Order: sequence, then C-alpha cells, then structure tokens
Amino acid sequence: MHPTHLLSCIPLLVQAAPPMLPLEEALAQILEAFDADLSPQKLPTPAVRSKDRPAQNWLLAALQEDLPKNPFPKGGRLHREAEALRAFLAAPPGEQTARLKVLPLTLVGSQAALWRWGQTQARRGELQQALRHAWEDCLLAEGRAMIVRGWALRHAFCFALAEADENRFAGLRAACREEVPELVQQFQRAFALLGGPPPRIYLWSLPDLEALDLPLGRLGSRLYIAPLEPGAPAAPEGCTWIIPCMHSNLATGLSVLEGESLEEARRLADQTRSLGRKVYLAPSREPLEACALAYFPIDIRLDAGLIRSIRMGDAALAK
Repeated sequence: MHPTHLLSCIPLLVQAAPPMLPLEEALAQILEAFDADLSPQKLPTPAVRSKDRPAQNWLLAALQEDLPKNPFPKGGRLHREAEALRAFLAAPPGEQTARLKVLPLTLVGSQAALWRWGQTQARRGELQQALRHAWEDCLLAEGRAMIVRGWALRHAFCFALAEADENRFAGLRAACREEVPELVQQFQRAFALLGGPPPRIYLWSLPDLEALDLPLGRLGSRLYIAPLEPGAPAAPEGCTWIIPCMHSNLATGLSVLEGESLEEARRLADQTRSLGRKVYLAPSREPLEACALAYFPIDIRLDAGLIRSIRMGDAALAK
C-alpha cells in the first residue's frame, strides 16, 4: 500500500475505536444490562482506561462467578477488599454474620457479589431472618450503587410483605421514603390487602378463551400469578395459575379481546393446550398494578376467601 493511502486510513481507524467511558458510567452500563436481561454471559464490556479495567473485571466476575477471581494487584486496598469478599463467600454459615459486619464494600463488584450471594441463599431458604435483614441493610447503606440498592430494597419489601412484618416495613419506609416514595406507596397498598378479599380482576380461561366473571376467592385457596415465559417453570401444582399478558395491556373498560391483546391471548392459548391443567389469562395488568401486585411471580394464599399472605418476587421463589 502506498504511504499516502495508509495515512488516509488512520482517521477511519481512530473513528472506529470505541470511546473510553468513565468507570462509573461503564459499571452502570453493565449493571443495567444485567438488570434488563439477567444473562451473565451476555454482559457488555465497555472500553475503559487501563487503570479502570480491574474494577470493571471485578464487577463482571461478580455477576458471572460464584467465587469471583480477584483481578487487583496484591498488596493494595482493593485487593484486600476483594479477598475479604471472597473469604466471606467461602465462609461457613456460622461465621457469616460476624464477617458481614466488617466487610468493606467500596467497589461496585463487591456489592454485586454480595447481592448475588444473598439472593441465592434467600431463594434456597438458607438465609435466617436476622442475617437476611443485616444483608439487606448492608446493601441499602449510603454509597452503594443505585441499582444494587434498588434490588436490595425491593427484596426487603417483598419479604416484609410475605412475613406481614409491619415493623420491618416501617423501618424500611422511614429509611427510604424520600428516595423512592412511589415504591413505598406501592407496598403500602399491598400491605392493605392482607386480611381482605382479593382484588377484582377480569379473567379469560385458557386455552378456550372464555370470559369469566368470578371473584378470585372462588378460584381456589392459592393463586399463582406469573407470566408464561420460555424456559420458566410452570406454576406449582395445586394452585390456580393466572398468566398476565406482558406484551399487551387491555384497557380495563374493554370486555372483548381485540388487537394486540387478542393476538397475545391466542399465542398463550396455543402454549397452554398441552399443560393439562386449568389456567387463566389476565389481559389487563392495571388491576394488579393498582394493588402493587407487580413483581412476578406472585403467590397469594387465601383463607375463607380472604388474603392470608402475599409472596412476590424473591419471596415467592424462596423455598
């Protein structure tokens, strides 16, 4: 290639190079991608300065590995923080409460690793309430990444609701009211459902798509509201499964399926034909959202037609 031609390519090569992102922005991009997709192997790797790569690699490892590798040079403060987090993750259950109290969490990767550990333990039913509260409070402390704090707060609210723990809810509400007033108000409405009748929701039967006008309390003593998604397990046996439409949202004033709502209903009907069980469709999410029943799956237990408990999100998935 002639030298002049080579020189003419240089601007194109420079232009093609991805822009360097500030570390905080790159880490936020990774967390947002994980939050949106929850596929650890599909996380982006933004271009950052060489000095910022260990912190970015620590976050990626925290979201992809049960015991993330320490990418920091030995002897430094960040290496010691990563080792303390790794030691916590590998510690026997009897030592975790004491280690949690002194755990340094200045790095977003450390916070994300601690979140994944606690969520996994809670879903397995292996996290005692006192340790779960301490873990949630640790992730809710000032200085944590906003997305991680959001995960922890939603988790804490869902478990407080599942346990009908008004004292825990009041503490969380007092600590976070100014920061997330809408979320606090949502869970206040959900708490108000306990002991009362379930909300009125118009349903269609699946797969025959017949409109029903029955109170939820007459459909059984356990209602399980969860989308039908690829790869997701079916609702537990012995409960009434209500599938909300996720790609359309029929207006509550309409009593006829039409347009996008009808198309999605037909798709779900085809998917449920082989299940061999009674399933219902909720084409409008508005009545659910009005009561803060918005974090799927939602497991509602009834007693004599009244709501005895509501488990949402991680609380519904906990064994």
